[in-house]
Amino acid sequence: MVANAIGRENCNLGLDLSRSNTAVSDYAGWQNELRANDLWKHLTLRTSFTWSKTTDNTSEIYNTGGGGNTIEFAQNPFDTLHGEHSLSGIDFPAQWTLSLVEGLPFYRGQQGLVGHVLGGWWVSGSYIISSGQTYTAIQHCLNYCTGGRTYDTSFLTSFPFGLYETARPFMLNPSAPVSNVAIYAADLCSFDGVKGCNLSPNQLVSWDAYNAQGAAQTISASSARFLVNGAYADSVYNTP
Repeated sequence: MVANAIGRENCNLGLDLSRSNTAVSDYAGWQNELRANDLWKHLTLRTSFTWSKTTDNTSEIYNTGGGGNTIEFAQNPFDTLHGEHSLSGIDFPAQWTLSLVEGLPFYRGQQGLVGHVLGGWWVSGSYIISSGQTYTAIQHCLNYCTGGRTYDTSFLTSFPFGLYETARPFMLNPSAPVSNVAIYAADLCSFDGVKGCNLSPNQLVSWDAYNAQGAAQTISASSARFLVNGAYADSVYNTP
């Protein structure tokens, strides 16, 4: 038996990373296009609009640490589908494009030396307006550093981006600014050892204010987009 392997799926293997072709993707969309060729004998236009939705359980085999495929590991290593299947990192719901090619009108006959030098030129361009890219919110050593033992931290720290936990922050108010993050006072107390310890355990504290000012500033649930997935939060939500 490998040392420190108790609790793993196979205690004879210890750290075991398995990659397989288990990604699934679904796409549904409405596409339309309008083309106009040789307008006024020198202009070609093409415009299109796509309204779509793409979902998957992963958008890339490796994580990027940013939008698209923030982290490569599933929250539950034994269920890489149901808990991960959501909007894809390549989901751009609305996209409008305009492209053009225009032949410049002067010296089109290209007569003589000047005509050959200045004539026959074409100008092309394209313009794209698209929805923003989706992402998965992640956190650094907050579940483990507040006393959580649900996630395999020793496994995660053995790989690049190992400080990113597979613990995902809880959603509070999707309409709140994305930079507003809350943490339970009990979790802040476990993380800091001082801050938040004089507050009620279930009091929400601004994680942003703590990082910026070192202050335990209270915040309402409606004002925060995310809630830190800490050990106390797990007990409140009955799930990590």
